[in-house]
Amino acid sequence: MKKLSIYFNLCLIVLSVFIILFTANIKKTYASGNNAIIKKIELKYSSINSITANFIQKEILRGYSQSITSKGSFFYKRPDGLAWIYTLPYKQKEIYINKRLYIINGKLKQVLVYNMNNNAAGGFPLNVISLLGKIRKYFKIINIKQNNKTNSFQIEMKPLKFQLAKLIYINFEKSGYNINSILIITAQGRMETYYSNEKFNGSIKNSIFSNKFPSSYKIINEKE
Repeated sequence: MKKLSIYFNLCLIVLSVFIILFTANIKKTYASGNNAIIKKIELKYSSINSITANFIQKEILRGYSQSITSKGSFFYKRPDGLAWIYTLPYKQKEIYINKRLYIINGKLKQVLVYNMNNNAAGGFPLNVISLLGKIRKYFKIINIKQNNKTNSFQIEMKPLKFQLAKLIYINFEKSGYNINSILIITAQGRMETYYSNEKFNGSIKNSIFSNKFPSSYKIINEKE
């Protein structure tokens, strides 16, 4: 089950970040393609250097009736620093840097290392901001729907090349184009991530993304 969770986090790494899915009261539908909304999103996210946010992550795996809920904090720093600090249901830290994903368990004094280099061939860039800054390069925009009640709109996307993610639904605020939520659907199940307290272009310490660990920690290199 942990292996599938890692795969879902990869989808999160390569897609983006801030998010709450609203499916009720969707009314107006926009045409797909070179839409003005997409252009504004690309313009906004091509100029972002850092992001911090709190998150609640819910995974539903195929064959399981109950969801797995996690909570914590998210950090991004250009060019490719990403970190998740989990507080619930257990304390754990995950770092993506230099095309490697590090899953750090302080209680077990153990670090799992995944080489993500080959995943770039699947169509997802490993820099979340460059993905949001060039959505049309990596995804087919299937639909854009406006939700007047929540003052938001939802983009339904499909990767242009084969990936773990089959469909992605991103919910944006109409004002400022901040991302509120993301739903990722894969063959293994689905994951919703809800973000709050988003902050852009603030100062983040480099130590958040450090891949230097105490000598007492066991380093385990895993296959993708």
